[in-house]
Amino acid sequence: MDSLTENLSSTNGFAALLKRYKAICEAYEARQLVPLNLDAIKTRLGLSLYRNGPLSISELSLILGVSHPAILKIARDFIHNEWVADYRDRRDKRRRLLALTNSGASYFMGVSAHDAIRNQMLRALSEAAGVDQVLIRLERALQEENLEARVGKARDRVEIRRYSDTDQSDFERLNRAWIERYFSIEAEDLRIFSNPRLEIIQPGGEIFMAVTSDDQVVGTCAVMIAASKTRGELAKMAVHQHFQGLGIGRRLAQAAISWGKSMGLEKITLESNQRLRAALALYESLGFAYVESSPDSEFARADVSMVLVLEDI
Repeated sequence: MDSLTENLSSTNGFAALLKRYKAICEAYEARQLVPLNLDAIKTRLGLSLYRNGPLSISELSLILGVSHPAILKIARDFIHNEWVADYRDRRDKRRRLLALTNSGASYFMGVSAHDAIRNQMLRALSEAAGVDQVLIRLERALQEENLEARVGKARDRVEIRRYSDTDQSDFERLNRAWIERYFSIEAEDLRIFSNPRLEIIQPGGEIFMAVTSDDQVVGTCAVMIAASKTRGELAKMAVHQHFQGLGIGRRLAQAAISWGKSMGLEKITLESNQRLRAALALYESLGFAYVESSPDSEFARADVSMVLVLEDI
């Protein structure tokens, strides 16, 4: 398999191909414009006036996707070169129009002819490579189901599985992200991060990981077991910010609750903070109830305590 075929077979192969195609066109255009002492925006402005007739600053700004001041600067350069003249619209004296002069029209006639040849060549190249047929099939596929829906389905295929020792760095990275965003890492965090298996699993608890179809870890949560062995604590709940709002946190929490019930736990507690409103809303929807916070918490950031009685669900 050659390098091009390998590139097209990759996850972003098609996007990379389109990017490469665009880069080739832009590089060619830049080389052709050097002897003309023009850049791409100036060329597009001149061609717009040549092909569409007199236009206002606002119309050119909309067509080219460029700010009014940028259009004005180019217009001044073109007026200085005597390629463009500005005048008031006869139908609306408040509206100023830009139009090519005879010399400007002659100049951009040549640019337009060259541009037409280039476009003709690119169309022939696209047809020879079958790009047009590929794009037609792509458009039909997207009409059947758009890209957002397809990506959504892929995200829905996120798997919830048990922790393995290879997950340690992801477990720490995901939790560090939200803790450092709102608070500061504490000594207890570092103790747990140093060896999650020793600190959580060996005493009888469990850790759950949310993993994409290509084995990217995007979420985690843990159940830590109390000395009594009848109570668990939901802890270290984290979902990557790019995957929040997709129900992954709920699925992680539900996996933890189901595991707790299967282990015969009577209740699951948790500690949180009032600033984490989305997390608190999730816990409430799962049946957790607020209780008085313990003054003996190992975390300075903890100012909310909740409990879920498992025999009630």
